[in-house]
Amino acid sequence: MEKDLIWNSGTHEAESGSAYHPKNVKNPPSILDSKPLTSQSHNMTSMATITVFFGVLLNVVGLVGFFGTGAAHPTALIPCGLGVLLIICGLLARIEKIRMHIMHVAVLIGLLGFGATVSSYGLLFAVLKQTAGDKTNSAIAKMATALLCGLFVARCIQSFVEARLLKKQGKKAY
Repeated sequence: MEKDLIWNSGTHEAESGSAYHPKNVKNPPSILDSKPLTSQSHNMTSMATITVFFGVLLNVVGLVGFFGTGAAHPTALIPCGLGVLLIICGLLARIEKIRMHIMHVAVLIGLLGFGATVSSYGLLFAVLKQTAGDKTNSAIAKMATALLCGLFVARCIQSFVEARLLKKQGKKAY
């Protein structure tokens, strides 16, 4: 006879005395179901703030990279371009009517930034061994850009999943 178990959402342990066994559970918990989402736990305005924050960090990377090379290579300002675009997206995402579309544009910018710079990790060992020569500063700036863009994209995906779960629960996600 199959028995329904009641799960404690904090520990994912069965409240009945039996040990967890997949055959005894009709709906085992998932990581996303560990606590019900509420409008307060998913605040898209905070995603707009996070977008601006990552934009500012990318501007810092671009400026440090530019002035770190003696202001000789204007391509070191490419992270600033990504940063300015993210800041604009973050500010526009505060407008509720266009928030979803703007955040999708922002994640696309982050994805493009990550894709364009992730190959710089091929120089990681040369940078660590200090054998990269004149490419050291640019490699570090590219790696920082890839890291920031990758973290931003990951946070956006997490936010999109939370929004989808809220919508599934019948709550307003945006």
